[in-house]
Amino acid sequence: MNESLSEFKSACREAFHFLIVNYGFQELLGLHPKHTNKYQIRFGNGEIEILILGEGYGTIANIEYVTSDGVEVATQMLEPDWEPFKKRKKLKETMPSQRDQIFMIADKIREHDKDILLGDPKRLNKAAERWQAIKTKMGWK
Repeated sequence: MNESLSEFKSACREAFHFLIVNYGFQELLGLHPKHTNKYQIRFGNGEIEILILGEGYGTIANIEYVTSDGVEVATQMLEPDWEPFKKRKKLKETMPSQRDQIFMIADKIREHDKDILLGDPKRLNKAAERWQAIKTKMGWK
């Protein structure tokens, strides 16, 4: 494993260790079937999965829930004010590092998604249904 991949996986394991200790998740082996990017790590509990993807040549961390039906739901979709086509601010030149993004999103999940982590998928399933409806409306698969 090359050094950058090793550092990425190490940061993910450190940031998301609370899933294993507090919620009975385990690290899943192998790549997610829909993603060939080797910069990924997965944690699951048999019902849901958390998928961490390193993208943008080490500049972006994308973290998604994967429902029991296989629907990928980006963590930001669970935020009450999330709108899919809302204009986003331009990325700042001082965007946090990928490592910092990983830890920031892990902290957000730890603070705001206890219901999901404890086995109540209602909010996650609602976000997945909304996302599927948007994709269908847009003609995306």
